[in-house]
Amino acid sequence: MTKPVKIKDALGGLFKSLKIDKRVREAGAAHVWAEIVGDDIDRVTQVAGVENGLLKVIVRDSVWRQELVMMKWEIIRKLNERLGEKIITDIRFR
Repeated sequence: MTKPVKIKDALGGLFKSLKIDKRVREAGAAHVWAEIVGDDIDRVTQVAGVENGLLKVIVRDSVWRQELVMMKWEIIRKLNERLGEKIITDIRFR
């Protein structure tokens, strides 16, 4: 007879094998975007998604886009700090 396995352990292994755990952590970045960048920037941007550590952000106009490019590394640092681990490695503004 096999030894019982805790549901937490079984699901954790399943999530890891399907890479769901990573996707959930990456999605967290989209949820804290407004908190990190503030209302003014949040109004002119939209998070399009996160894939393999790359946060994709749509920006309303080129002036804001240029401003955000200059702020990129600070935003990445704050996002990862808020998420508690290095999830975001780059941001692409378009």
